[in-house]
Amino acid sequence: MRRTGAWLAASLLAAALPCAAVADQSVALGTNGAVYAVVSGTYGALFPDQAQGSNADNRVLALDVTRPGQPRQRQLVPGTDGTESESSPYLTIDDAGTLVLLWQTQFNVNTMLFVRTLQGNTWGDPIQVYGNMFSLKRAPQIAVTRDTISVSDGQGGSTLVSRAVLHLVWWEESEKPGGHVLYQPLVLINGDYQEQSQTPYVLNDLDQTADTSDAQVTQALYESPRILSGRSDQSVVIAFANSENGHVTTVESSVLPGDVGELIDAVRAHIITGGLKGDLTFIGDAVRAHIITGGRGGRLNSHVLGFLGDAVRAHIITGGIPASNLTALGNDARSFLLQSSAALADSGLVGPEVLNSTFIEQPAEPGLASQFVQLHAVSTRPAPLTGPGANSLVLSEDATRVLAAWETAAGDIRYRESTATGWTAPITLTLKGSLTRDAAYKLLDQRLRGH
Repeated sequence: MRRTGAWLAASLLAAALPCAAVADQSVALGTNGAVYAVVSGTYGALFPDQAQGSNADNRVLALDVTRPGQPRQRQLVPGTDGTESESSPYLTIDDAGTLVLLWQTQFNVNTMLFVRTLQGNTWGDPIQVYGNMFSLKRAPQIAVTRDTISVSDGQGGSTLVSRAVLHLVWWEESEKPGGHVLYQPLVLINGDYQEQSQTPYVLNDLDQTADTSDAQVTQALYESPRILSGRSDQSVVIAFANSENGHVTTVESSVLPGDVGELIDAVRAHIITGGLKGDLTFIGDAVRAHIITGGRGGRLNSHVLGFLGDAVRAHIITGGIPASNLTALGNDARSFLLQSSAALADSGLVGPEVLNSTFIEQPAEPGLASQFVQLHAVSTRPAPLTGPGANSLVLSEDATRVLAAWETAAGDIRYRESTATGWTAPITLTLKGSLTRDAAYKLLDQRLRGH
């Protein structure tokens, strides 16, 4: 299970930000002991030797890099030196050593989110994230999963490329009281953003539990979603308070293997354009053979391909779509194959059915198969009553356990932990001596994620 760069940086976060909410992460540990920190301030204060009268008051972002035995080096984050105001930086470094920076930009009445990557000394192009530009945003966060996938080499063969999925979560004002929490995955192939169409998913919609919000649940809890690494290299977990039903919901987001997207697209094309003529049994047998033989060029094992082939064959024969309508058969088989593939465990064994799930798809492009991310709700329970101070959520790697913490007017930290029937009574961590605010938050993370 992956617990290196990005996870270590998240663990160190609380100690680096004594006055910020836990979901703010502006410090990360890179390779070879380098410490990266994002600083927000005026151009004149951060770069006094470069600022001019016309831009000295512009709010910018600076990246400080401190390597062992060397003085701090500061550089301007490209594109942040304009008249717009930059804030809420969130920084992480993935296992490949790539720095990923997310921040919020405000210009007049518009608020926007941007992402940039830094590999070595080279900044990637800015990526704008499309939420509601007129809505206030809180707690923007990002987590990264990475793998390799097979793509066409343009000469009838295939080649392996690096795929990184940037998982973004933030709270945003909406027409409903309490606002909502949005999720947006972004796909990078060999470090290049794929310019996909973006429609952020409203996580509130994933939990359809009918309930009424308790008016005593603080707005600070609704505005404090949390995203952390999950139980596998290809998953992240999210906790958020849902203002529509007053529940705290946990969600797992899993990136399906690239070979699954390639197989799904190929099966649909084979049915529609492969010249299949015959009854449903003949078509089902042909599709099964295509899955078993065609999928062997990828990295799905033979047991997985056999299961998928048998399942799709049975679905075609009994699904009720006539053999003459190949387009409908192809689309239906593609949808069924996607659902079946998502039920496979990481080991390649068939897992249990996943309930309350949805798929986010990046459509296929020339040389690149469709990419899929599966979201499913893991748990939901009525939200706990916390305080109006800074709130924070912590959840376990499998998203089954969650903890809600908040800061009191007296300067202490209180928390409640989920149980099978609700929440524990509030527990107070009195900050004194060696138990600092930073150490207390680190203990709370370890409480759910240290075993």
